[in-house]
Amino acid sequence: MLQGPPAAAGPELEDSARLFGLALPADAATPPPMVACEVWAEHWPAVRLFLAMQTQLRISFGGVEGFDYAVLPVVERRLGMRPRQARLAFDDLRVMERTLIKWHNKE
Repeated sequence: MLQGPPAAAGPELEDSARLFGLALPADAATPPPMVACEVWAEHWPAVRLFLAMQTQLRISFGGVEGFDYAVLPVVERRLGMRPRQARLAFDDLRVMERTLIKWHNKE
């Protein structure tokens, strides 16, 4: 199962807001419920690659453009992916990337 961490504001944001004399909305401190998503074993390498690449997005004034593929080989190595496994995960990564772009840019 793939589970994401709660996306609550957290104490750091609350402290920062307080320093500026701001109050966060009450629901900002309440984390949303955890959502679990089953991932089939054959898709797990692509999901791991997608999660690792999420900090490598190219963003412009038009919104999210896509991943910075120049760093992809480095990320694959850091994940310990074999070349064949990386090749197979690449197509799945591109599908997830297109969906992310559509979702983020509200296309």
